[in-house]
Amino acid sequence: MTVLALLAAISLALVAEPTASYQRRLGEWRKTRLADAAGPEGWTTVVALHWLQQGLTRVGSNAGLQARLPSSAPALVGSLHVEGTVVRFVAAPGVEVTSGGARVSAIDMTPDKTTLQTGTYTLLVIARGGRLALRVRDSESTARGKFKGIEYFPVSAGNRIAATFVPFDAPRTATVINVIGDAVDFESPGQIVFVRDGIEYRLDAIYETPEKKDLWIIFRDRTSGVTTYPAGRYLHLPVPTGGQVDLDFNFAYNPPCAFTEFATCPIPPKQNWLKIPIEAGEKNYAH
Repeated sequence: MTVLALLAAISLALVAEPTASYQRRLGEWRKTRLADAAGPEGWTTVVALHWLQQGLTRVGSNAGLQARLPSSAPALVGSLHVEGTVVRFVAAPGVEVTSGGARVSAIDMTPDKTTLQTGTYTLLVIARGGRLALRVRDSESTARGKFKGIEYFPVSAGNRIAATFVPFDAPRTATVINVIGDAVDFESPGQIVFVRDGIEYRLDAIYETPEKKDLWIIFRDRTSGVTTYPAGRYLHLPVPTGGQVDLDFNFAYNPPCAFTEFATCPIPPKQNWLKIPIEAGEKNYAH
C-alpha cells in the first residue's frame, strides 16, 4: 500500500467516529470557546494593558494616572510598586480590593498568577518578553455586552485529516514573534505532515506550556484576512500515538487578539503559512 493510500485509509478510520460522539465533543469544545471569549473572565472583558516601569505606578480612573482605568472604576484603586521582578500592590484608603475572596490592603503579586478584584474589575500583572504589564478586565465591558457570538464554517469530514508526526532528531527551540514584537521561545518537538490533493504540507508544532499536554499549531492559510482572522489561527492536537496525529481543522480557533486589542498573541511563523484555504473552524470575529 502506498503512503497516500495508507493516509487515506487512516482518514476514513478517523471520520468513522460515531457522529453523535463527535458532535458532542465538538459542541463541548465550542462551549469552552464561548467562555474563553465572553465569559466573566473572557477576552472581551479585557479593557486595558499598561506596561509597568520600575518604581511607582498609580492605578485608577483619574486623569493623569499612569495606569488609567475606565470611568466606572474608582478614581484611585491603589498603587503598584515595582522593584526588579517584585511587584507590590497597596490599596487606596477606603477602596475594597480582594484577592482570592479575602480583602487586602497590600499584597505582593506573582506575575500571571495573583489576581485582584475591585467591583467589576480584575487586575493581573503579566510577564512578557522580560517586561511586566498590568492587564485589566471588566466583567461588564462594552465589548462583552455587545458580544455577537462565534461563527463557524460548516463541519467537514474533509478537514479532519490523518497526519503524521515527524519528530526532530532532538527538540528544537522555535522563536515566535508576538503582536507586540517580542520574540518568545517555545520547545518544538517536530512537524505535522499531511497531504491534501496529492500535495504534502508541513506545520511546525510547539509545546505551549511546560506540561507538554498537547501540540500547539499556529498557522495562516489562504482564508486569513478574507473569512478568517488576518493574522492566523491556532489549533491544539493530541500528543501523537504511534506517529499518527488527528489533524482536525474543525477545531481551529481565533487568537485572543480577535476579541481585544490588549492581548499579546503569537503570530504564525512563515513556515506555517499554508498556501491553501482551510475553510474549517472559527471564522473572523465581527465586532
